[in-house]
Amino acid sequence: MYKRQPLFLALAPLLPLAGVALSYGPALDPTYEMAVVAPMHGFRLLMIRTVAVLGAGLGLNGLATLALPGYGLRALTWLLPALALTATALALTARLGPVLAPSLVGGGWVAVLLAASGARSGEEATLVPFTAAGQGVSAAVAVLAAGLVVAMRDRFDLSRGSAV
Repeated sequence: MYKRQPLFLALAPLLPLAGVALSYGPALDPTYEMAVVAPMHGFRLLMIRTVAVLGAGLGLNGLATLALPGYGLRALTWLLPALALTATALALTARLGPVLAPSLVGGGWVAVLLAASGARSGEEATLVPFTAAGQGVSAAVAVLAAGLVVAMRDRFDLSRGSAV
């Protein structure tokens, strides 16, 4: 049972990130043309879709967490990294686009996990992103990225025809 828990914790933050990446942008959104002509700002549309996708993704991950009853509250340590990854991808989306930004963020997450697993001392040791210090860093990144998303909200409207 302990072998699947680190794998779940590593992959669970990627589900909301992938959902948000797939819900917005000309290459991935079948209703993109309707969204472009709608009298709604790109930032507002992105936030509506993000909340919908995060609600579904976090709900699915929450249900999957119930499959790890022996892990206790540590089974919820995927939540802050998921929010940090999603907020970071949203902050980068205004500049890099809705495909490249989440791809880079997801790749960065995998690189962090590979580095953390290489630095792990024991078989039962918790990966650094899921420790108290790692959770603090995830919370700080989520708050910083959310602030950047709000500060750059006008870029979502300017780039609707190109990157977003």
